Amino acid sequence: IDQRGNQLLILEDWIRDFVRLVMRAREEMRRKHETELQETEKLRVAVMEASLDSIVTVDERGAIIDFNPTAQEIFDYRHEEAVGRSFNELVLAPKWRKTFERLLHLCLAGGELRGPLQRIEMQAVAREGRIFPVELSIKPVSLEDRLVFTLYLRDIAERKVREAEIRSLAAFPSESPIPVLRINGRGVITYANQ
Repeated sequence: IDQRGNQLLILEDWIRDFVRLVMRAREEMRRKHETELQETEKLRVAVMEASLDSIVTVDERGAIIDFNPTAQEIFDYRHEEAVGRSFNELVLAPKWRKTFERLLHLCLAGGELRGPLQRIEMQAVAREGRIFPVELSIKPVSLEDRLVFTLYLRDIAERKVREAEIRSLAAFPSESPIPVLRINGRGVITYANQ
């Protein structure tokens, strides 16, 4: 036997050590990947829960996959009640259902809604039957084996009331029987009603 030892046994020990190092590195990478996935999921949940808008995820048929807390509050359905049901029938006012079907079909066909997150005004309905205006945005999301859609709904009822008030106030001077003048800083008349 050579003074340095049996080369075959030395090589066998070296291979065993190398395999252990590879297995340890693989395990560390797996743990790191799992931690990153958990952190990403926590972030997703935090965003969904903190959102001021209703966020609903649907599959290609329009069946609800996810229903965030804001959607639960606005539409008065628990997550468990909403998941699996048709978004169209659960959330949208009847006269807007065909429009939503066309939008979903357009997204499925690969078309864009005149931009990546075009807002469309529609009417939604809550559980108790209250109909209110919403802005709807659809974002297709390609997963490994299927296409899903994230729907963002913003209740714009209060904004609509404010817009009507502003239009009413803007129309007031022209409709008023009292003379109304607007004068700029130099004393020049910029507006005079009838």
